[in-house]
Amino acid sequence: MSRLRELFDAATQLGAAERSALLARECAADAPLREQVEELLRLDDASGFLDEDRLRRLGLDAEEPLPAAIGPYRVLGLLGRGGMGVVYRAEQPEPRREVAVKVLAAGAGGSAGQSRMLQEARALGRLQHPGIAQIHAADTWLLPHGAQPFLVMELVRGETLAAWAMRTRPGVAERVRLLAAIADAVQHAHHRGVVHRDLKPGNVMVDERGQPKVLDFGIARLLAIESEAAASATATVAGQLLGTLSYMSPEQANGETSAIDGRSDVYALGAIGYQMLAGVLPIDVTTDPITRGLQRVAAETPPPLGRFDPRFRGDLETIFATALQKDPERRYASMAAFADDLRRHLAHQPIAARPATFGYVASRFVRRHALGLLAGASVFLGLAVALLVSLQAKAEVETALVAEGRARREAEESAAVARREEQLKGDVLAVLGEVFGTVDPSRTPGALHQPLAQRMQQALARLDERFRSSPATERRVRFELGRTLSGRGEYAAAEGELLRAQALLQDRGDDEAAQIDYELALLRGNRGDHAGALAVLEAMRLPAPTTTAGLVMAVQCDVLRAQVLGRLGRVDEVLPLLANARRRCVESTLPMPTEVLASVHANLGTELLRRGDHAAAERELVLAADGLQGVAGADAEETLTLLNSQAVLLWTQGHFQQAAELLQPLVTAWEHTYGPDHPTLCALLQNLGAAKARLGEIDAAIGMYERALALLERMHGPDSPELCIGLANLGALRRGQKDLPAAAALYERAIAIREQKRAEPDRELSGFLYDLAKIRRDLGDPALHLLLLERSVRVRIAALGPFHEAVLGRRVELADH
Repeated sequence: MSRLRELFDAATQLGAAERSALLARECAADAPLREQVEELLRLDDASGFLDEDRLRRLGLDAEEPLPAAIGPYRVLGLLGRGGMGVVYRAEQPEPRREVAVKVLAAGAGGSAGQSRMLQEARALGRLQHPGIAQIHAADTWLLPHGAQPFLVMELVRGETLAAWAMRTRPGVAERVRLLAAIADAVQHAHHRGVVHRDLKPGNVMVDERGQPKVLDFGIARLLAIESEAAASATATVAGQLLGTLSYMSPEQANGETSAIDGRSDVYALGAIGYQMLAGVLPIDVTTDPITRGLQRVAAETPPPLGRFDPRFRGDLETIFATALQKDPERRYASMAAFADDLRRHLAHQPIAARPATFGYVASRFVRRHALGLLAGASVFLGLAVALLVSLQAKAEVETALVAEGRARREAEESAAVARREEQLKGDVLAVLGEVFGTVDPSRTPGALHQPLAQRMQQALARLDERFRSSPATERRVRFELGRTLSGRGEYAAAEGELLRAQALLQDRGDDEAAQIDYELALLRGNRGDHAGALAVLEAMRLPAPTTTAGLVMAVQCDVLRAQVLGRLGRVDEVLPLLANARRRCVESTLPMPTEVLASVHANLGTELLRRGDHAAAERELVLAADGLQGVAGADAEETLTLLNSQAVLLWTQGHFQQAAELLQPLVTAWEHTYGPDHPTLCALLQNLGAAKARLGEIDAAIGMYERALALLERMHGPDSPELCIGLANLGALRRGQKDLPAAAALYERAIAIREQKRAEPDRELSGFLYDLAKIRRDLGDPALHLLLLERSVRVRIAALGPFHEAVLGRRVELADH
């Protein structure tokens, strides 16, 4: 349909000979397509304003020779024919220049309309804009059948918008930029009180420089009959006085003359843009009878633009849905507002047509910059969202017919379960109230001076007696406390609570067991114990994904397992797991919580970035950010983590200043919300340090790395592999400051930890050895330099093979020594 529409629009702007040439060229291998185009052209010609009889009366029949002159203008050739008249290329004697002369249809304005036409032509002549084909003059041409009005216009050397689009096949961004330029031109006219009322692809030319030129400004207005009644009567004739039906606003279609203003042009340009992107008209009334077409334009809502291409979902879909609103009050108030949102979309900034929620603004920040991934400086930042433990009774409703006695028994059992669950919920809430009351300084003196974990454990110790009568209460209380402590980064105390909750389980295969196991694996992953996290995941007995809860747990475990395997170096297993999680979400008919789906998109996007598939990664990350809109606040961990990812993306493409500007308040926000000892703060500090280093702020960068390393050491111990990347980065900064002994010590510590904790060779260890070799050379120790260089090459060969491109250069360098 899009190809048919493009050819039809292009052909309507051409003469008979040019049409035949176009169709012969474009439909050489598609005879049915040519037949369809020719049929549409016949229908269009049959309803045209200038039929053959009228053309003959005007002396403008295509078979007859061109007129020698029109008034004082010498005719040089035919430019085109349309429903409103015929356009010639002509020469103006004074000043000498080529112009376009459009001869209007006979009797178009009546004798009373001549002065009105001249008056408005003078007004249109004052429009001075590079996007508007200027009107130079309005006059009449005396023929035997009467005086025929004509307009003298700027001659635009180019092609119609439809023909340009068909020939150049521009990308989405180029189409949007052109639409914004058209909107600028129409806004210029609106500012001077002129409404077009017949915007369509045939009334826009694109010149040789790619500049759009809007034609026929105010033509419908020039030809309008004075009385409102007459205007309303003619409003039902498509393609004549008040616009072209396919691009006509609903108020025009309804004959509401008093309601027509600049927003009617907004609708028309929205229809043009919709067609340029989707390849079809928003409401295709091409073959409808006039009355039916008017009804459809006034009543039908176009399909969402994203239905034709996933790239149009989001901003573009919203922009054109706003421009095509039936109610003018709900459209863009002006062409300027329309153009502004188009350019905001191109700049990946929040558009005015959507509420500026934090998640939405975050998604625009991702798209505003090129994508990439910060090699060797990311940390474990899972977006997986733990499920809340449900304290409500769950009972499957029996939908099939069952015996009355069985239904009664099931109802009684469900009621009993509900009563037990309600009692359990009351017990849990009462216990939690007592526990959290111990951290309230107004109720517990000294609470401010003791760690939260210590206060909670003291409170639980006093509740042992109460727990003896209700192990289910103890299990759920300890689970909730474990989750709370884990979120605060108090991993040792959190793991103790979760393990005690796990020991109190009666059935290791139910939903509650899976939730506890998942939380324990997540805790160990965040703590850096990736092997321990994987052990928990591999021992889990997942519930069947036949309910939303079971499906969510399966998806979250796929995501978490992918994260853990990535940190263990088993990178080939990561993408299949994330793709499987996404497949579960897409193929399931069960509802999926928005934040869980956003987690899948975010993790998949990050992995695709690591693999260099930037286009696919961008789609996933934008979906993640859009998914968080409305379900996460500005200070939510998911939102802040996503912002960190965005800063990393900026860093890799060299946008160091923007990365730093995003990270600086993010560090402050994270510290304010989660405290100065939260593990994720380490990643933020190191990323900010990397950006500062690239900006030449070395002292600030060193401060960030030293703070991050101190925090990592407190959390994981002095020999944790989590320290290695930070140590190497700090060593590189010290080397840049010519503090070579300090740099060597940092690299040596990173290498020692790396070899102790992970014996297998990899590119990261090879890089540490190579950098240390250079430092030792600079310290005047050539023997140790050569030894370290040899070790670096051996490790790289073992990791990548002897003929990998990243190995050959190092082998050549070693041979030179």
